[in-house]
Amino acid sequence: MSRAKKTIQEQNTKPDAIQNQVVDKLEADIAEIVEQYIQTLDDPTELKENNGLFVDMLKYIYKHYIRFILDNDTNKGANRYDYKLLDNLFNIYTELVYRYKKNKRPLISEYCLFTHISDETLYNIRYCRNDKATLEDRENVKRWYKECETALANGGSVFEIFLLKSCYGFNDNLAPIPIEAQGATLSIQQLPDLTKNDSRKVLEDKSKTPENP
Repeated sequence: MSRAKKTIQEQNTKPDAIQNQVVDKLEADIAEIVEQYIQTLDDPTELKENNGLFVDMLKYIYKHYIRFILDNDTNKGANRYDYKLLDNLFNIYTELVYRYKKNKRPLISEYCLFTHISDETLYNIRYCRNDKATLEDRENVKRWYKECETALANGGSVFEIFLLKSCYGFNDNLAPIPIEAQGATLSIQQLPDLTKNDSRKVLEDKSKTPENP
């Protein structure tokens, strides 16, 4: 009987052991790609002082590694819907943020850049608008948003507050607005591109409601 119990325990722990191996390999492979990127810099110390270089590094990692995981000939893009894998990648992304990014603030938009997962896809999963997502998928995505929101709220700069209000649905008191109460909420496609001069106008248009023309 003890042998039977041991066999069952071994079977139950095997998936965890495999998952740990996957995570270890992801971390090791991405760490190697990061080192490759750092070697391309004239001054490696600039990486921790320049957020633009950090974003460039995310693109480099995607180009040289992540795209082959998510979109190879074997899985035909199926891994883009493996939210356990995407959760592992989110954890690796945030580790990179806290180690290399100057302001230490993770952003959903950067994670989307890191994986080329659509921000609209994540938005729909977060607010239960994706029938294919499981409860675990939704909880994972909500946790990603929460970590990003918390990091921005702890920062408290004008720009970070701007991001909380424009991209994460927070009000002037930095409290999240329930999705059903947002009324004139922008769609994902309408979210302001902070690199464009008309981003402020988009936000002004969002604030115009019948009660507040």
